[in-house]
Amino acid sequence: MNAESIGKLFEQVRVGKISPDDAVQRLRHLPFEDLGFAKVDHHRALRAGMPEVIFGPGKTPTQLAQIFSRLAQQEGNILATRASKEQFAAVKKKVRRVQYLEPARAIVLKRDKKTYGKGIIAVVSAGTSDIPVAEEAVVTGEIMGNEVERLYDVGLIGQAKVLVAGCGSGGSQVALQLAMSGIRNFKLYDNQTLGEENVIRHACGLRYVGWDKTAALFDLLKDRNPDIQAGLHN
Repeated sequence: MNAESIGKLFEQVRVGKISPDDAVQRLRHLPFEDLGFAKVDHHRALRAGMPEVIFGPGKTPTQLAQIFSRLAQQEGNILATRASKEQFAAVKKKVRRVQYLEPARAIVLKRDKKTYGKGIIAVVSAGTSDIPVAEEAVVTGEIMGNEVERLYDVGLIGQAKVLVAGCGSGGSQVALQLAMSGIRNFKLYDNQTLGEENVIRHACGLRYVGWDKTAALFDLLKDRNPDIQAGLHN
């Protein structure tokens, strides 16, 4: 339960949709609910914007299902990490809309699909064996309201050579992401200069206005990684 949902609850009481007693029932477990084996933090979403994440290892399927179902009685997204299929089966009996995401080993209940983060989170992994941990990071980022992109198996990516045909808004953003993932060799093709009207969408900032787009992009990439090499073709 976060600040927005509490505000909605108060408004429902004000207009008579629910009784004050019902509202008290919903709020009575704030900030903590004692289940005997665990204290469920219902106040976390109000403090941090996201309910507490349930860590699966060490919990029986019944215990995880109880914690998950109690959190699900409030609004917002719920996440359990490093969870087994046996734990998922127990949760599914109590909360029908949950999903089990492999290979992230995550149990998720996603009800709030709004994007809260700014920009894009890139999750980069070197090899195939890293994918489960990378997927856990992806699922965590997404359920917390972020846009996430995957870049997997980049262990040898530094040896690749990439041709960027067009260094405008799209090409510059792609080249920047590739450079940050480890690629060091580029061929940049563009015959235009960077204008003020381009800056709002372009990876390069105002200080590059008037530069050839290839030179501007190369300078930006070198700023991110001094080892980058590029052939410029105007």
